[in-house]
Amino acid sequence: MPSFARIGWIASALAALFATVGHMDSAWADLKDFGNRLEGTLNRGFTEGDVEVVSFTGSSISYSKENPAILDVWFFGSSAGLTIRARELSPGLFYSMESKPGKWTAGAWNNLGPWSTKDMLIPLGVQPSNLGVVVWLDKPRGLVAPAFVGASPNAASPVRYTVVLRTTKPGSLEFWLYKQGSNDALLTGKRGPFEKDVPQRIELPIDGAVSDGEPLELVIQPTFDKTLPPASTYTFVHKKGRSK
Repeated sequence: MPSFARIGWIASALAALFATVGHMDSAWADLKDFGNRLEGTLNRGFTEGDVEVVSFTGSSISYSKENPAILDVWFFGSSAGLTIRARELSPGLFYSMESKPGKWTAGAWNNLGPWSTKDMLIPLGVQPSNLGVVVWLDKPRGLVAPAFVGASPNAASPVRYTVVLRTTKPGSLEFWLYKQGSNDALLTGKRGPFEKDVPQRIELPIDGAVSDGEPLELVIQPTFDKTLPPASTYTFVHKKGRSK
């Protein structure tokens, strides 16, 4: 497999987050502390680099004004740099949620919760269809854990992962899904042409060729105005879910 660059990231603290985004002039945020997370709005949306993954999930998200929910974000694994982030897929309200440091367990299922939709999501009018969640285990190394938002994943799930990304420029992209260490792609695809800031959805169906606990690599190669920036590689572990 060719050598691909990984997207960079610094710490999860809010001040450091703003420091990484050089184009956020006079940035401010209206975020409330809910004990396990900071949640609210930013002054405007932003994208970290040419390509930003805004959602990496193994389940759908469900709630409504008539049927509010107490959400949990389930994920497998842990690391010192773990950060859970929620953003709008199409930024308009500039909603933001970021986890605070928690006690996570390596090699096990963990969860962030409770995350009440009555606190910010419903009052702000964020629709579940426009909400993305990413669990970064180690963003500098491109390590991500698929998020299961809502009920705990069962032993039969998932059958597919959904990745949503945005770009700062119009263009197109190609993607490949590999078993870690293999040059034979399990899945390939293309998206585009598309305009900047338009969410691009990538579906990753998982079949019997992938074992429980097997690490996979998603490689994304964008093309902007006939230029080829470095590709990004995201590594994650396929887990079937909790057995009980």
